[in-house]
Amino acid sequence: MQMFEKYTNILYKQIGENKQKQIESCHVGKFLMLLGDEVSIVEATEQPDFILKYQNSEIGLEHQIIVDYKEKIQEGQFETIISAIEKELQNEPDLPNFLANIHIMPYATYKLHEKKKVISLLKNIVIKYIKTGELKENDYIEHISIQPHSFKSLSIIHSWWQNNITQDILQQAIEKKEAKFDSYQKSHPIPMWLLLVIGGIGSSSYIIENHNTIEKFPNSRFSRIYLLEDIYLNLYQLK
Repeated sequence: MQMFEKYTNILYKQIGENKQKQIESCHVGKFLMLLGDEVSIVEATEQPDFILKYQNSEIGLEHQIIVDYKEKIQEGQFETIISAIEKELQNEPDLPNFLANIHIMPYATYKLHEKKKVISLLKNIVIKYIKTGELKENDYIEHISIQPHSFKSLSIIHSWWQNNITQDILQQAIEKKEAKFDSYQKSHPIPMWLLLVIGGIGSSSYIIENHNTIEKFPNSRFSRIYLLEDIYLNLYQLK
């Protein structure tokens, strides 16, 4: 953990409030911690995303999160709803401070014109649960868990299974990055590594059900390819 903090602290000083870079930096910190080799971070850049130092040579590192974009849109729908409810709950002085984990039902959805109605409905459901411990029957929230907190906070959890990563999906992700390989080389004519990331907490993420089904990609233009399964802190070298 100290090693992880060492890497991320270096990067956060460079990237400031750039949220996308913060996510990338968190993944890269875990990657370097798991890699175990003598690799250090030189800087956060663009095309490629990072410059590393390995065995006294500079290495470009490109980062790619692999997600199911259809599922990602659905996740975003409810993240917006829960964020709006959390903001409104700050104006409820009779409620204690709390952290509420909101478990969204599998495949729950709503239409855009229903958004305000859904916010109002779920806000009332959350308030009632906090006051009484009773979860009103509804089409969106499967479960709520409450714990003490220093302020009123809501956290969204998607209650569904994640998909298994396939060789075809990995191939598509690699090809997407290889299409930009020449631009990486133009800005930084150095060896390039690719870090693929799966295993987030939403249904849009992928997991590895059978490690033996993951094949390597020896013909890629990247010098090395790694696959980080984030939630389990597993690292696989695919080239």
